[in-house]
Amino acid sequence: CLQTDSYHVKSLYRIGVSLYNLERYAESKAVFEQGYSVKTLTNGERKAFLKYINKCKSFVKDTPEVGNIISFKNNSYLNASEAEKKSDFAEAISIYKSILDVVPDDKLSLLRLGELHFHAGKYEQSADYLKRATKKYSGEFIYLESLGDSLEKLSEYEQAAECYGKALKLIDANEELEKKIKIKQGNALYKWGQPQRAVNLFMEVLEKDESHFEGLYCYAIATLQHGTIADALQIIIKLLTIQSENKKVKKLFCSVLKDESNYDILLEQIGSDLPGSTYAYIAMVAKEYGAIQSSIKLYKKSLSDMPDEASLALNLVHVIEIVNDYEAAFKVAREFFKNNPTLSVGELSCEIFYNAIAHMKSIFTPLPDDLEVETINSVDESIEYTSDELDLLALFCTVVKMIYLSGNLEILPILCELIDPTREGRNIHKTTIRNEHAYFCCIKQLLESRSVHLDRDLPPIYIAGDSHSLTPAWMTITYNNKQHLINPLLVTGLKCWHLRPESQFYPKENFYNVVPTAPPGSDVIFMFGEIDCREGILISVKKYVYESIEEGISVVVDIYYNVLRELKNRYNYNIYVHPAPPVIDVTRKVVKIFNTLLKEKINSVEDMVWLDFFDDLLDPDNANNFNPRYVLDGTHMNVDYIELLERELNK
Repeated sequence: CLQTDSYHVKSLYRIGVSLYNLERYAESKAVFEQGYSVKTLTNGERKAFLKYINKCKSFVKDTPEVGNIISFKNNSYLNASEAEKKSDFAEAISIYKSILDVVPDDKLSLLRLGELHFHAGKYEQSADYLKRATKKYSGEFIYLESLGDSLEKLSEYEQAAECYGKALKLIDANEELEKKIKIKQGNALYKWGQPQRAVNLFMEVLEKDESHFEGLYCYAIATLQHGTIADALQIIIKLLTIQSENKKVKKLFCSVLKDESNYDILLEQIGSDLPGSTYAYIAMVAKEYGAIQSSIKLYKKSLSDMPDEASLALNLVHVIEIVNDYEAAFKVAREFFKNNPTLSVGELSCEIFYNAIAHMKSIFTPLPDDLEVETINSVDESIEYTSDELDLLALFCTVVKMIYLSGNLEILPILCELIDPTREGRNIHKTTIRNEHAYFCCIKQLLESRSVHLDRDLPPIYIAGDSHSLTPAWMTITYNNKQHLINPLLVTGLKCWHLRPESQFYPKENFYNVVPTAPPGSDVIFMFGEIDCREGILISVKKYVYESIEEGISVVVDIYYNVLRELKNRYNYNIYVHPAPPVIDVTRKVVKIFNTLLKEKINSVEDMVWLDFFDDLLDPDNANNFNPRYVLDGTHMNVDYIELLERELNK
């Protein structure tokens, strides 16, 4: 190849690597320098060539002099620091590794590589770098503490406790640092199976500082396992007052409240006559990490104290949606409208909206022939809505969504006509209620292209998905030579990532409350994954959690597949897997990779079916674009795509 093209990049790289592996470093360095001079190199290729040039420099005669090494290190530190500021940890790691190629025992590089791998969740690599550091710099505190942190994550609790013990001996007159390390050592001892030694360390710290956050947190865990729920809750509540947004405390709190019998114990601790806003905050925390039944009770208590707060009614409705009880959620909203007739957004008051649904004793009540509804006019767009008015508008929109999902479509054009004048010409998508508004807009557009009269006697085929499942919902298709009605199983905002075993996030609760409502043996189409393809995986690659987009997607696909396997085994569903829709321009590249890997996974088994129409969703004239035939609102597909779904189901 080089005889034909002396600057053929791949050939230069492979020859350089081969020479390096043969320990012919000078020749290898010359080849890599020749490759590095090619002007058309990509950034990735340039980094690869530079990496080997730096490796070779440590073996050949023209290794930089001491002054040049110092200059090289300082420039590299600066570049790595800039990369870290941009959260480009993959780039920072590459730079620190290049320093070690020249200076194998560089203190800062070993430390930062250990810390960066730790934050990326790569604990084995982190421990390896930090072990190198502690071997070389055994008398330095920071390396021992960081190594202890990595070993604790690797469940090597005895060794972690030993590292923290050594670190304690190096602390000189720094009480705060001493407390911090004692708590870490106590935590390692507790997990190692030495609870008494651990509690003694926690108490040593708390006797000196009764509000020490980590001390209280670890003591709360010990109290949960070896004390009483009441005592543990008392400590956890104190932690929430110190750091109300701390995620690990919220998770601990919700792990207690998931047991509904602990709800009364909570009220005993906090009291039953607090302001409604206090119960609302606790309800919000309970919802976030899956203590849904406790959250419902707390929101009800809050709303009873503040019955005219639309935000509380909205949040209560959303939490009840998680348990898939649209009937109960609808009744909460309906009662709120009835009890607050004068509340309004624009010209749309609760009284007017209530009058439109007053006949609906149930969310399934059919539309009467003689329903009369007031006409609503638009309001001045320059007048901004207050947060209370936005919350009320969100509640109106959410009622439309719930009725749509229940299949009672005939009333919806009337409700949409009521709501429209309050939102037209406004940038609602830039407000706190953008999600509720987005659902409303999508449903309104879908209603314009379908019949609102459903034949509920048709056999069902189910589609479980995020908001993309709104499009095929309640459509009639021919399947196995019979007409079927597509019944939606909506799981709002679900990422496949949320379904991993350790997750406590509420969309997972929603998933397991919704999907199993399809009877055993049902035909179920699964339509998840598009939300995973947005920013999460790209950010994780940048932060070095994954070394490539493909690796990150493979992890997500495995989580998704394992859940489908679990459902198949438990409910004997006939599982069809829908490709993630490639509608959004900025995520289409990732969606393509996701569908390629998901297709491979599903096609590798015989008892699940991949619905192979992804290529049809791309523009036939330019596969980098979405097929304009199926455009709806820039995020979702229109109903015309159902022909593709029907075609694949019948193959």
